[in-house]
Amino acid sequence: MIYRFDEFSLDTERLELRGTDGPVTLEPQVFSLLAILIAQRDRVVSKDELFEEIWQGRIVSDATLNSRINAARSAVGDSGKAQAVIRTYPKRGFRFIADVTGGEAERQSSAAEAAAGADLWAGPSIAVLPFLNISGDDEQEYFSDGITEDIITALARFRWLRVIARTSSFTYKGKAVTVMQVGQELGVRYVLEGSVRKAGERMRVTAQLIETESGGHIWAERYDRKLADIFALQDEITETILIALEPRIDAAERARARRKRPDDLNAWDAYQRGLWHFYRYLPDDNVTAKGLFEQAIATDPTFASAYAGLAASLFWEIILGYTEDQAATVAAGMTAARTSLRLDEEDPFAHLTLARLAMASGDYALALEEGNTALAFDQCLAQAHFVRGQATTMLGNTEQGLPDFGLAMNLGPQDPQLWGFEMWAGLSYLILGQGDQGLTLLKRSSQRPTQTFWGEALYAIGLAYQGQMAEAKEAKARLLEAKPDFSPAAIFHTFPNTPAAMRRILVEGLAKLGFEVPEV
Repeated sequence: MIYRFDEFSLDTERLELRGTDGPVTLEPQVFSLLAILIAQRDRVVSKDELFEEIWQGRIVSDATLNSRINAARSAVGDSGKAQAVIRTYPKRGFRFIADVTGGEAERQSSAAEAAAGADLWAGPSIAVLPFLNISGDDEQEYFSDGITEDIITALARFRWLRVIARTSSFTYKGKAVTVMQVGQELGVRYVLEGSVRKAGERMRVTAQLIETESGGHIWAERYDRKLADIFALQDEITETILIALEPRIDAAERARARRKRPDDLNAWDAYQRGLWHFYRYLPDDNVTAKGLFEQAIATDPTFASAYAGLAASLFWEIILGYTEDQAATVAAGMTAARTSLRLDEEDPFAHLTLARLAMASGDYALALEEGNTALAFDQCLAQAHFVRGQATTMLGNTEQGLPDFGLAMNLGPQDPQLWGFEMWAGLSYLILGQGDQGLTLLKRSSQRPTQTFWGEALYAIGLAYQGQMAEAKEAKARLLEAKPDFSPAAIFHTFPNTPAAMRRILVEGLAKLGFEVPEV
């Protein structure tokens, strides 16, 4: 449900307020306040109603409510003096008085209405049930509700995931229901549930992700933290859960698509099956992935992520070394990536893929710009940190790029491209003169099951550069077994305009390995 007023739009399903300059950051309680007032704009909403809806009956002061009203007004360009959007009625309450236009402002607060729209969405969907407060302390209820609200808000930034609004998921608060029942009533594929327990100066939060159709657990975790700044703790746990959820849901969707018959794939399923093949990083699988992305586009020409997937598969043709015309492949990939962005300019995967193709063209400034844009939409996207680190390094700022590789490794411990994060971090340490640390990361990269021949190649080069020739020759033998036609020229061709410090290591290492080093 989307409400439009002045230059703003309030999306209660995505939990998002947008203005002319993009999303407006709001605290969950401020968003809830706006949503309640605009939904009930035909009347004055009393303070007691707001206390009950937002704070669930907990005792809070008028000053707290007034601070949320002021924050809501500020977010939409209003003020206590102007009261052009939210008007105060002394001793009665507040009313939303700005004109709401368009035909999208119908109320949709019940679970049944939420489920009614589910059939229109082929992708994954999730409901976050109110976390249980099992502390035996009613005053901790605000923390468990706050965790739930923050997770809903954070998940809503994933554009490929349909997230049920708080107004629907909180109808289950205090009720004994099964996840299968929730799945049927809300029309969701996944449910996240959890609990909060306070004991002395420590807080324990548990969370589990469940598939509603089978009732099977996909992921579960427990977080124990010292109780210091309660809001900082809430933010930390929310972010930690969010980082854990994204790859698990993504992997579950790929597994689900693989179980379907090839003739029974919708656009989302074809895209997910394409991702499964794509992340194997093998030439034949990349060809299959490319075909599945094209199938998704043919099924739904407006599916932005499918174009981004196609662009990514074209980029990997370059990385895997089997494109005959790199410039033409880059151009085709950029066309697909830009088509994705025309359809959805806020898709971080599309910005990420455009950044990768810019890397392959040697336009590292564009790669850096697109990497930053991807992170603006999803700061937890490990691969976007990775490509930003790559671009920064290729622009000659190795020390500045290294922290992004560290962030990529921390955010993506299960990422299929973890080997790449480690490989570039290892190469960076070599450039900075920290050989032991560099070789440790390069070795780890070469042993990852999803690594391509690049991991073994850079490990061999690093060993040779550091003078460890016995191990270097063994790594070279493994490289040539995996990639008999390996050509040193491919290194400099794949990422042109290599900075001098990096080029020196690559050239010296290749020469010591007995390769004929190309003129660069």
